[in-house]
Amino acid sequence: AADSRNIGFELTSSDFVFFLDSDDHFVGNIIDRRIAIHKNESAGVVFGNYITCNDSVMMASSLPIYAGEGFRDYLFLSDGDCRTSTISVYKKLHKGTLFDSNSNKHQDWIFSILCSDNNENVVFDEVPSVLINVERAGRMSSSMNIKASTYFCDEYLSDKKHLNVFSKKHWMSMI
Repeated sequence: AADSRNIGFELTSSDFVFFLDSDDHFVGNIIDRRIAIHKNESAGVVFGNYITCNDSVMMASSLPIYAGEGFRDYLFLSDGDCRTSTISVYKKLHKGTLFDSNSNKHQDWIFSILCSDNNENVVFDEVPSVLINVERAGRMSSSMNIKASTYFCDEYLSDKKHLNVFSKKHWMSMI
């Protein structure tokens, strides 16, 4: 998935790129609103709230607002999240951050961490504008891929406070 996203991103001639997984879809006026956010905030990258759908039950996320702190802190200390289908990029202001081709899971978190590490101007969109289907049992995120999680921890979580929260979240989901 990372290679496909990177190839698509690099080959597009559009100034604006939206990533959308095959079983997710946009709701509302996300395109126009995001273009305005990118331009008004001089943001190379925007991500935001979403709506999950599980067994026809829909629930809007209420993520904490990302205010430019390190993304590891946002994800693991502030209980934030970043989903690939909520990411949009304005190529004119983007600093070249791509998805990690070696990652097989947590690609959205890795992308957001890399954006933070690369000093991308990342802005949070509070309006839930993507419907994320979490029903499918075969989703990459529904499996416990220990090797992929180990890669994520080894490569991106050197601070024990981040690693501890990551581990706790995954132990809870296994139980």
